[in-house]
Amino acid sequence: MFETASNMIQQHLPAGEHRGWVVGLIALVIAWVALMVIREFWCWFWRTTHLLIALFKIYQSIQCACEIGAKCQEELKSANAKLERIAESIAATAANTQAGSGGNKASAA
Repeated sequence: MFETASNMIQQHLPAGEHRGWVVGLIALVIAWVALMVIREFWCWFWRTTHLLIALFKIYQSIQCACEIGAKCQEELKSANAKLERIAESIAATAANTQAGSGGNKASAA
C-alpha cells in the first residue's frame, strides 16, 4: 500500500534538478505557515494578558472606590447623629431659657 502511494507521488514529482527546489519550496511554505500560527498565538496571548491586567486594575479601582464610599457613608451617619444631638440640645436649652425667663418675670411681678 505504501509502495503504491510512494510510486504515485514520485510519478507526479518533477524529476532531476527541479526536485530539490520543489521540496525546498514546500518546506518553506510549511515553515511559514507554522511561524504564522505561532505568531498569532503569541500575539493573542499577550493581548489577552494585557486586557486581563487592565481589567484587574479597573476592578481594584472600583473596589477601592466602594470602600471609600462605605467609609464616607459611615462618617456621614455619625456627623448627622451629632448634628441631631446638637440641635436637640440647643432646642432644649432654648426651651429651658424661655421657661426660666418666663418664670422669673412671673415671680417678679
